[in-house]
Amino acid sequence: MPRGYIPPKNAVASCRLRKPIMVYGEEVHELFFKTATLRDVKGVDMGAIEKGNLDAMATLIARLADVPEPSAENIAVADIEMCAEPIGVALNPFAQSGSS
Repeated sequence: MPRGYIPPKNAVASCRLRKPIMVYGEEVHELFFKTATLRDVKGVDMGAIEKGNLDAMATLIARLADVPEPSAENIAVADIEMCAEPIGVALNPFAQSGSS
């Protein structure tokens, strides 16, 4: 099992957490999100995320930040709102630069 949080090498966005979470026994204050792949979003109800479904959001955060889902489930609800924009960047990094 990995020791400590290792951010994804290809991170495109990050989110500073007001309330840290535990990841592999380490207190983590910032999550880094990689560019989403089809594998990352496969099986995640993106419509449910838009409607505020926290289970779907936890799954997506876990996949994009490379953290265990139980760690993602411990993110404070207030921090989820803070992470919404960085997650949007991870889902579509080209939108930030105006590229298509």
